[in-house]
Amino acid sequence: MKKPLKLAYTSMWPNFNPHIMPQDYFFEFVLSKKYQIIYDQQEPDVLIYSVFGPPPDKTQLSPNTLLVAYSGEPYDVETHADVTFGFHFHNNPDYFRLPIWALWIHWDNLAWPYKLTQIANAGQGSHHVETSGNYANTPAHPMRMTNIINRHTKDFAPDKFCNFTYSRNSRERVEFFLMLNQNKRVDSTGKLFNNTGYYLGSKPHNLQNWKFTLAFENTQMPGYVTEKLIEPLAAGSIPIYWGGNHAVNDFNPKSFINVSDFKNYASAIEWVLHVDKTSELQQQYLREPVFNIEPTWPEQVFSCIYTKLIQKNPQMEITY
Repeated sequence: MKKPLKLAYTSMWPNFNPHIMPQDYFFEFVLSKKYQIIYDQQEPDVLIYSVFGPPPDKTQLSPNTLLVAYSGEPYDVETHADVTFGFHFHNNPDYFRLPIWALWIHWDNLAWPYKLTQIANAGQGSHHVETSGNYANTPAHPMRMTNIINRHTKDFAPDKFCNFTYSRNSRERVEFFLMLNQNKRVDSTGKLFNNTGYYLGSKPHNLQNWKFTLAFENTQMPGYVTEKLIEPLAAGSIPIYWGGNHAVNDFNPKSFINVSDFKNYASAIEWVLHVDKTSELQQQYLREPVFNIEPTWPEQVFSCIYTKLIQKNPQMEITY
């Protein structure tokens, strides 16, 4: 029998729902490695919070409550937590890098159960689909880690050129889209420059229909790598990526086209068009594993939190 751990959340992002959304469930899953999770907003052992509201008032909490701050944004939580997670790299021993793409994974490959695999319509954002639809959370779901680590063994037969699915305008992605679209039509299936007449449903399920996907971050800074790269990688569409330089450490750089490797957009587009005409090169990208080293983010995050938790509250130590 696992030891109970009382967990609470505050100031999380809109529509936060750990019962159905992998991004929201991640920290509960991590802690469930060794604890039985009980929700308790009044007297939590661990209180997790983000940047979408005021920080918790320590005077209203037990001195044993561990404060865990997390930001998936390109800026950190501005407060004094016991443990802080974000994109960046700091000398602060209480700060740890945790890229947001790790939260979008269905971690079904580890030794303890990932309960959302039992939820038929589990999903976050573009991953959320109807229970009765074609994208139900079956063992074939592209965002399950067991499928991601074996993606390079699967066959894909896309019949379209390139996808662009965005609602937010940013200079780099707009410039690249417009330049590539001048050379060959790019299908825009989001709100930004939509030229298809529809909005894409589930990216991981649908992007396999395109050879390429424009995967441009909102901004470029060290350590900032979001779900924009893992979505097409999981789907079997070659990402054309622009973003943080740490992407080549998080993922196998041979599995995607990194715009930053080229001297300018024109030379990157020239290469994309060459790959488009060369099926051998397309297969070369798709036959590369998504990761050089299988990621262990849940284990790492558990270790960070557990170490601080038992320092602050020794009664929470696991002794069995």
